[in-house]
Amino acid sequence: MMRSSEIALPLALGMGLLVGCGGFESTSTGTETGTETTTGSDTDPTTDTGTDPTTNTTSDTDPTTSSTSDTTPTTTPPNPCFGDPKEETTNEDCVVFVQADAPSAPGEGTREKPFTSLQDGIDAAIAGNKRVFACKSERFVESVVLTAPVEVWGGFDCTDGVWAYDPSARTELEALPDTIAMTLQSEAGGSLIVGWYIEAPDGISPGWSPIAVAIDEVTLQTSFWRTDLFAGNGADGADGEPWITVAKAGVDAPLPGQPGGATDACAASVKGGDGAVMSCGDGISTGGNGGVGGPAPAGNGTDGVTGQPAPPADYYGEGGKGQAASACTNGNPGIHGITGDPGAGGISAGVMTLKGLVTGAGAAGGPGLRGQGGGGGGGAKAGQFCGGNTGAGASGGGGGAGGCGGKGGKPGLGGGSSIGLIMFGGPVYFQDMTITTSLGGNGGDGSAGQLGGKGGKGAPGGAKSPTGGIDGCAGGNGGDGWPGGIGGGGRGGDSVCIGYIVDTPTYDNYDCFYGTRGDGGNSAPNLPQETEGTSGQAGLRRSYKPQPGSP
Repeated sequence: MMRSSEIALPLALGMGLLVGCGGFESTSTGTETGTETTTGSDTDPTTDTGTDPTTNTTSDTDPTTSSTSDTTPTTTPPNPCFGDPKEETTNEDCVVFVQADAPSAPGEGTREKPFTSLQDGIDAAIAGNKRVFACKSERFVESVVLTAPVEVWGGFDCTDGVWAYDPSARTELEALPDTIAMTLQSEAGGSLIVGWYIEAPDGISPGWSPIAVAIDEVTLQTSFWRTDLFAGNGADGADGEPWITVAKAGVDAPLPGQPGGATDACAASVKGGDGAVMSCGDGISTGGNGGVGGPAPAGNGTDGVTGQPAPPADYYGEGGKGQAASACTNGNPGIHGITGDPGAGGISAGVMTLKGLVTGAGAAGGPGLRGQGGGGGGGAKAGQFCGGNTGAGASGGGGGAGGCGGKGGKPGLGGGSSIGLIMFGGPVYFQDMTITTSLGGNGGDGSAGQLGGKGGKGAPGGAKSPTGGIDGCAGGNGGDGWPGGIGGGGRGGDSVCIGYIVDTPTYDNYDCFYGTRGDGGNSAPNLPQETEGTSGQAGLRRSYKPQPGSP
């Protein structure tokens, strides 16, 4: 709920629009320009029209007083179903009655047996071309939808069955958790809402935006008189889900004696050990084949093959040297991969539908890159060590394959916004209206990238003869895959009185008390700045984008 400190500070500073912190905006006598002016319209803050923005037949300065001529006598009696809700207008031919705590549940909509559900009353009034009169004795806790033009009046004292209208009273409506309290579909244009306090409580589900009233695009003027809206705190966005798995490890090279392993000295058919092969999301990592043992009678061993992908420098993954004048050498280990790029922070204020607002999420981090395969080991020289005869030298072992890179971190989701009213366009009018909003939710943090897989092991070379020579040299281990990049943080939620697509309301005597914006996710100082979600905005109003195909 809104904290008193979020109102007191801006009041002390004057009535300016303080973006980013709690604030108060008075539009009680005119347009929203940051200072008090005379009369005007919020749709054109630079123009003082001085005209009556309503199109109905009642007076905007006194919404309960019918406009009649003082000089021309009327020959048609006034319709008792409209105008000031006096005793003669509260008959059941004109009105559907609702009372949240009536003992007649579910009720019949009469004075003696009122409906206990406001939605039931609205539906019955639309079906019967009547008005709704709501008792102030107890708060309605439900979320209602208006599907056609209807007048919904609050502020009635129904003590002892006497439905007395009090213009200073408010009947209260509180939304069910994570829903919009009152929604007006486009067909409900022309409706009149009078004498209500409408509240959207704090968001519960991650990223939920509390919104008191949502109005689809309308063509007929839709009016709110003597009605107060309150939006609770936006829920923080969900953090990116952490990875609990590790990327695939590289494959080990085959051992001597296994298929594809290096041959021992004196073998009739000589071959170097095969390098291991690993398929990853960004390509293939291959260990180098081992060098072949030198042929009889005295051939030198050959060099091992360099592991792939190609190394950034000659040393990494380089094949070992075959034995000639000097002993053979082992293959070099492959180099590790590269960390994935960080995901960008969320910047979108969100998309708006009649079912709510979804603030922009961050972007997923980029994948880490695979490790390089290890180099194959060098082969040994031939010699006279095969039962008194010359024979081939032992071959070098194959290099291990590199591990795969980790997947990118998952993004944080956007924080919920606290918004009094959202509207998609058309004529909407306020009179004696107060909108109060609370805290925008913080954006969720992106998660760390998935860890990369370990590199595969290089294999030993073939064995030497018991009577002489040297072992073939071992292949190098594959490089480790590197982790994915961190996910971007979600955008912070807004705290604004009015969210709109095209048009904004016209008004007389309208005040806006706004709360504090939410921070973007990933705002810790040790994280890359580009991953930080944008903070929300706070103020009188802001525009949003409609979701394609909505509302």
